[in-house]
Amino acid sequence: MDLSKRSDERPARSAPIVAVFGGTERRGRWRPAQRVVAVALFGGVTLDLREAELPPDVLDLQCYAAFGGVQVTVPEGTRVEMTGFSLFGGRSVTASGASAVPGAPVIRLRAVAFFGGVEVTAKPSRHE
Repeated sequence: MDLSKRSDERPARSAPIVAVFGGTERRGRWRPAQRVVAVALFGGVTLDLREAELPPDVLDLQCYAAFGGVQVTVPEGTRVEMTGFSLFGGRSVTASGASAVPGAPVIRLRAVAFFGGVEVTAKPSRHE
């Protein structure tokens, strides 16, 4: 038994969140792994991170959309760094007027869209 591992450490990755010819949502209180993968194939994935227990430093989020879409909602003040590409589709990050708060978690999002889209919006926390 490794006693040096803290109980609050997150797993490096978790099972992907997948929607094929349908939809799936992840919202409410949850604790994402260090790396989260979302895949939408002829369907849609909705990830609402406003009540999620985000890591204090960086959350790596990989979103793949083919003939579908991935919609990500982050708490206001969260910094989102999006990279990737789209072909006959789109990628966008829309903040609701508030800039990133110093010391806030960072979401590094790799978005790949093929005839689909990945969209990130910032909204106030559900408790505000």
